[in-house]
Parts: sequence; C-alpha cells; structure tokens
Amino acid sequence: MTKLMADPFVQTGLLAIAGALIARILLRRYPAWHLLCFSSS
Repeated sequence: MTKLMADPFVQTGLLAIAGALIARILLRRYPAWHLLCFSSS
C-alpha cells in the first residue's frame, strides 16, 4: 500500500480528485462569479 501511495501518478490522481471535490463544494456553496471576483482581487 505504501508503494502505491509513493507512486507519483497515484498522488497526482488523488490530488486531482480532491481538487475536483473541493471545487464542487465551493461552487455549490458560493456562486461562480463570487469566486472569480474574490480570486482576482
């Protein structure tokens, strides 16, 4: 299991999944325009 977790491809995949989930939660909680305005300021 630790060998699998050490695989950079697995780490990248897990990061991508985590990022997608976080983005979905944020987009559900806050409107997209609010995020765009907030990130650009």
